[in-house]
Formats: sequence, structure tokens, C-alpha cells
Amino acid sequence: MNNEENGTNGKNKRVVGTASAESILIEKRLMKLQIGDVLNYSEINELVPGADVQTDQRGWLMTAERRCESQGVFIRCVPKIGVQRVSDNDESRLWINVTDKCRRATRKGRRRLAKVNYDTLKPEEKLSYHMGLTVMGAAEVFMKPKNQTAIADTVERTQKALSFDETIAAFKK
Repeated sequence: MNNEENGTNGKNKRVVGTASAESILIEKRLMKLQIGDVLNYSEINELVPGADVQTDQRGWLMTAERRCESQGVFIRCVPKIGVQRVSDNDESRLWINVTDKCRRATRKGRRRLAKVNYDTLKPEEKLSYHMGLTVMGAAEVFMKPKNQTAIADTVERTQKALSFDETIAAFKK
């Protein structure tokens, strides 16, 4: 491995922003996976003896996954088992899980903010409070199933991703 591949500056010191040799080893193994293949955590740990990519060295695996993604290879976690290579079709539906998580998080955040004693807040804290409610409220509107249906109808009709203004217009129909 040359200095660029192993992320060193030639003096055995890692250069910030480069992948570690361990991440590159894991990446090379992940790149060999076929769609649907699962790689167990124990197999990944064998690539870097003495390390555990589920705990202390999780960053190595995360870096390897990001590097694969940059090459169009999508890897997802299989809880308590390992990682799996998924197809572009599977990855294109990822937004559904993300939307569900965001909807729950914004609902919880707004519920918690509602319990804040507003009268005790300093002026800058009140501004932050209002910003938080506004941003989470907007996110909640975008993620309502009814509005997602309106967006889906417009996307189907136009066959493209919508700009912000086009998305707002879709709600008004």
C-alpha cells in the first residue's frame, strides 16, 4: 500500500480526512459483496484482529460504508448480525424510513418544547424556542401522509424532484 492508500503522510502519521488502513480493508471486502449478501460482524472483525467494529472501532466500518456509497455501492446495517449490500431500488425507498423517524422526532420535540416555562427564558432563548417550534412545525407539515400523497401525485405527473416552491404549490392543490 502506498502513502495515499494507507492514509499516511509517509511518516506513519495519518492525514486528516483520509481513511485508515483498517477502513480501506473493510471497504475492499464490502465492495466484493453481491446485492443481498450479508457480511457478519464477526467476519468484519477478522479483517482487523483485536478490534470490534460494533463498539470501539465503529468508525472504521462507517468510513468504509461511506466510501462504498461514494462508488454507488449501498450498505445497510442488519441489527445484531452485520451489514448487507442493497440494490439501488432498495436504497431509493430509504426516504420512507427517514420520514417516519423524522415525524416521530418532531412530534416528540414539539411535545417537549410545549412544556418549557416560556416566561423564564431570556430573549435569545425565546428566539431559539420560536425557531425550534417553527422548524419542527414545518417539518411536520411536510411529513404528514396527506401532504406526502400530494407531493407524490405532483412528482408522478412531472416525473422529477420538486423544488421548494413546487412542493408548496403541491400542498395548495
